[in-house]
Amino acid sequence: MDIPDGFIPLDGIVLNTANTRRMEVTLELVTELRDRFDLCSVTRTVDGDHDVEAQITAIRKHPQYKSRISAKGAAELRHIAKFACSLKGEPRNLLQAVRFIDHGDHKEISSGNNRLLAHVLMRAPYIKAERIEYANESERVELELAENLQRSDLSQSDLLLALKHLQDARGTDLTATEVQALTQRSRGNAASIIKILRYPDPILFDQIANGYFNSIHAMSKAAQLTPEELSAGPSKIESRDDKKPLFKLLGSGRDMQDALQLINEFIGLYYRNKTSPHIPDTPEHKAAILEANQLTEPLLTELAEIQKQLKDREGRYNYDRQRIQALLDQVVSLLRSLYTEVTAAALLAIVDKRNMNEDET
Repeated sequence: MDIPDGFIPLDGIVLNTANTRRMEVTLELVTELRDRFDLCSVTRTVDGDHDVEAQITAIRKHPQYKSRISAKGAAELRHIAKFACSLKGEPRNLLQAVRFIDHGDHKEISSGNNRLLAHVLMRAPYIKAERIEYANESERVELELAENLQRSDLSQSDLLLALKHLQDARGTDLTATEVQALTQRSRGNAASIIKILRYPDPILFDQIANGYFNSIHAMSKAAQLTPEELSAGPSKIESRDDKKPLFKLLGSGRDMQDALQLINEFIGLYYRNKTSPHIPDTPEHKAAILEANQLTEPLLTELAEIQKQLKDREGRYNYDRQRIQALLDQVVSLLRSLYTEVTAAALLAIVDKRNMNEDET
């Protein structure tokens, strides 16, 4: 096979191993779906993107993939498939070459994971690529981060994890000015991000970055707490600066509606995080579902009762702020219990590994 200048064969290429973006779609999954469902045939047609939409939806309903492909994974897969459609099966149609690091026995993508997956999906024999070398790991992370920040679908958690990775690679803390330049965020927002990046516990940092805090401001307040405070009940949670609860309700009726919607989202988030780590239909999965149902059912009942009484007969707000705050505290406390479980699991893994090493010696 003749390979044009500026292209490299797909054999022996691996995805970026240092990428902090949480991609659910892997090289193995794309290859499996391509070979099993013949996705590449529709990516070569003019209207292939419409076929891909329907086909990916159907694949998600398949018993074997229902638990393996989440809504986020399906969105990534659609993006990759549509990108492959735009190339119409021709690698020369790729405008921006991928960058790769040559490790000798294999080539690692530095930037362009999705472009590589699209080529795998359409069975392309080669891909447009340019070799790149970095002076050190810090330079590599910074350049890869700069490219990722241009993505419109970059999540807040991916941003924080990438900045944390850059900071660890450099060995020095980022400044607010540097964060502001990298992210194009406001000065205040950059200052809040700095507080998050200084959180010492790597396990809980990951939880803060990808947990239930839906704003940089809330995350920065959480990052001021110790692991013990994060795992404690809400009555013990106070920020060190202003002594206010992490989540405090405001006064208007509209705020109460937003708070109830947030409570509902938190309950759903707890249920998903409690049950998703287990393989479906296993005893562990069934036990997790049973426990999650038992813990969330009274909360959902209380939420429904509050929603019924939120307005009076004339449509005016008639809310009980203390009751809503109490429910919010219970739900936040339940979410925090997941932190304890994650930390305990990590400690057990460390102990198990230590015991194995001792047995080997």
